[in-house]
Amino acid sequence: MRGVKIITAIVVLLALLALYINIQHIFPGSVNYYIRSNTTLDRNAVFRSETEGNLPNHDGVRNLVHYFWCGKRSFEFRHYLSVLSVVKYLHADNIVFHYHYSPVMDKSRYNRWFDDARDTISILELKQEGSWLAQCTRNILLNGVLKCIEKNGGIYVNESIILTPSFSKWRKERTNLIPSSNGTKLSDFVTKDKLNSGHLTGLLLAYSGTKVQKLLHLSVKKTKRPTSTTGTECNVESMSTFAPCVQVNSILFPINIMFRKDCFAAICRGLFYGSENIPRAKASSKNLIPKIAHYVWFGGGRLDFMAYLSVQSTLNILKVDTVYFHGDAEPKGDYWKKLRLNSKVKYIYRERPKTIYGLRITGWDVKTVSDVVRVHVLYEYGGIYTDFDAIWIRPIDDLRGYDITNGFDFWPRPPWPDQLNIGMMLAKPGNKFLYHLIKIFQTMEQNIPWCYMACLLPYQVYERHPELINVNYRFQTMCFLEKCHPMWKNYRNSASHHWSSATFDWKNDTYGIHFTEAIPKEYNDEKTLRKSTGSFADIGKYILDSK
Repeated sequence: MRGVKIITAIVVLLALLALYINIQHIFPGSVNYYIRSNTTLDRNAVFRSETEGNLPNHDGVRNLVHYFWCGKRSFEFRHYLSVLSVVKYLHADNIVFHYHYSPVMDKSRYNRWFDDARDTISILELKQEGSWLAQCTRNILLNGVLKCIEKNGGIYVNESIILTPSFSKWRKERTNLIPSSNGTKLSDFVTKDKLNSGHLTGLLLAYSGTKVQKLLHLSVKKTKRPTSTTGTECNVESMSTFAPCVQVNSILFPINIMFRKDCFAAICRGLFYGSENIPRAKASSKNLIPKIAHYVWFGGGRLDFMAYLSVQSTLNILKVDTVYFHGDAEPKGDYWKKLRLNSKVKYIYRERPKTIYGLRITGWDVKTVSDVVRVHVLYEYGGIYTDFDAIWIRPIDDLRGYDITNGFDFWPRPPWPDQLNIGMMLAKPGNKFLYHLIKIFQTMEQNIPWCYMACLLPYQVYERHPELINVNYRFQTMCFLEKCHPMWKNYRNSASHHWSSATFDWKNDTYGIHFTEAIPKEYNDEKTLRKSTGSFADIGKYILDSK
């Protein structure tokens, strides 16, 4: 009987241990206040940590948060982080976003952060105000903010302020230390900044029905600024002593917080990604990317030598098992006839779409069809996609364990901090990154910017899900107007290219080369290539002669 009890106790302990492990897997660290969905974040999914010590503060000030949006401008990533921090660390019951002009979308459609906040934070209330919030003169704006706080009470937060895990503790400890008069309480982070168009540049906590204008003037001299956004590598000790909030007055992008090791970056990752850990893609040797190559060919026509060279690079360098041409008309010409002599090259008829997610395709949007089709093909079958102006010069076997691999593009498109280019791409079938990309494709609008589907939207998914994709700087070298820019060294400098002082060991430095504009004259035809000399000629001959 005793033995049975011992065995039963062991079974119960193991069950409890398994349950604990599962909970830690689902909720690493503290409970996330939102759940990431198949696109960005789930609607109406705001969670609080109700563990002891993290309960909302009961100092009598309403947990009603006010933001005041001044003028016509874009709602940036730092502003989005501010709202997320208010949800997580201030435990707001309601957030009122006061505005006259709604945040504007830039022409390149990068700053979608206000849409994310509006669509995913259930307690966010939008309230349009009069012209006083449009003019943004110093005194009018300041008086309007104070009038609202005095009437309604609650907490004013400047949109440049990001709260940190220390805020709740700080609020409890400072309750009796911050200035008070007639029941009004002010944070010691309240400041007035002449450079900030009359904004209160910090936080203001106040009861309703009280006057704070006089007290504000009295407390300004006693205020202190929040910490800056720079710091050393984060650890438990530095996190515990980190400032209650951070004032971010410059542009901030997700790429600025992805891989930094300081506490500010870790806090921002906790807000945006739900984990303070650095998000990195992981390779798995269990399921490798299939060694099949895909090309998308709509409209028929003659296959030129550049396209022929591209296909040969997949056959001779990557050693693929099969090359599939997906299109509505089989290619023509001598180079296609030569390719068809190889049993690995196959043509697959595919009807050309007339619309994409309900939008009619016209003009240059025909290229958009290829962008969408290649993503769907890789999501369904997996393998290697290559544009006809791209060539492989190094095997990719060491990359096949990742779910998907891609590289950056050279050409800058502000305000986007960077962009990917899916003209060369490796992917496993059914991978999550492409799933998210397809979901975003479904929101496509008319008159989209150039390379929006193939460069910008993939980067948008990367910003939100960096753990799902292996972005390799050496994956593809981007060549523009016959100048190849090494993506692994100062590639934003247009003067850095293979003809300049930058060294380019093409056999070892990169996996592939992508000619996005102007095909080298060496690749006009095979005869020209054989007679030519130089780097481009050497690369072309290397591809053809490799077996």
